[in-house]
Amino acid sequence: MAEVLLYHHVQGLTDGVRAFADELRQAGHTVHTRTCSRTARSPAWRRACGSCGTPGSTP
Repeated sequence: MAEVLLYHHVQGLTDGVRAFADELRQAGHTVHTRTCSRTARSPAWRRACGSCGTPGSTP
């Protein structure tokens, strides 16, 4: 089976992303999920996502 690093979308590590990770795990894969909410981001990323709310949060 595969070892997967699953990155989330701009809305963060949502229930849907976690559920997808669980499906992959149930299929026998090793899945790692990480949130980017507390890591440094480039100024361009912050400008692009500035109106999206708090990075890493769930709406």
